[in-house]
Amino acid sequence: MVSTAALLHPIITRRLEISDDEGAEEPLVSNVEDVLNIVKSDYEKAYFVTEVIVAYWKLRTSLKLPWRPLISVYGNTVYTLDEQLKIVKHVESWK
Repeated sequence: MVSTAALLHPIITRRLEISDDEGAEEPLVSNVEDVLNIVKSDYEKAYFVTEVIVAYWKLRTSLKLPWRPLISVYGNTVYTLDEQLKIVKHVESWK
């Protein structure tokens, strides 16, 4: 298996030097590996950064009618959280 850094290495050959807006003397990012580590860290913490949880589900039931029709629906629910991690918004989508 080839690492992402190995794939990007031929594409990005120059040194990256990105500093923060406060004029820090040391660059925050000095190479491709730093960028990949930041992206990976942000991805792992995405739930906390976005304050959103997405749940995918399938509902399967039958209605109480004489012919007992079966209902099968796929969907997802997006929960938005506040600072105390309480749900403040709940949006469902059905397919």
